[in-house]
Amino acid sequence: EPAELMGLSPVDLAVEEDRPIVRSLLDTFRTGGEASGVRYRVRRKDGTVIWVELSGRPIDEIGGCVVSMRDVDQRQRTEEALAEANRQLELLAATDELTRLANRRTFNRRLEEAFAETSGSADFSLLLLDVDHFKAFNDRYGHPAGDRCLAMVSDTLAACVRKDDEIGARYGGEELALILPGIGPAEA
Repeated sequence: EPAELMGLSPVDLAVEEDRPIVRSLLDTFRTGGEASGVRYRVRRKDGTVIWVELSGRPIDEIGGCVVSMRDVDQRQRTEEALAEANRQLELLAATDELTRLANRRTFNRRLEEAFAETSGSADFSLLLLDVDHFKAFNDRYGHPAGDRCLAMVSDTLAACVRKDDEIGARYGGEELALILPGIGPAEA
């Protein structure tokens, strides 16, 4: 209730981890600065934690300020859910469903990036693997067994990826690739 908020500082309402944010904002207001739309979390009377947005500005030369706080919990949670959905969508768009390796589009982009980064001045290795006699295997044991075979080969390839800039990819049907920036032929 409004009467219960009288005399409390925004710092008193903030969750412990976010109190430095609020203290910094109040210092900004006291020294003549303004802020708008800064988000942090507060704890309600019932103990639930919600997101709020704080804006404020100084109102006099002795450190007084006016502060406006509004509940943006639903918007914050919607934005977080949307960001997570976008991360998942990007992962799906960049990954081959069967092998869980990078897909051809991601391979092409990362290969161009690796070439641009090395620009002839550093080692760079590209390994291409073609699973021998895969069509005969598929014909004899069926596509589900062929899928399991490709998944096992892909898992082995993925285990060879050691650094963030390395990438294993499905190049085509039974063709796989490994991009190794900064790796010379002997190490590759």
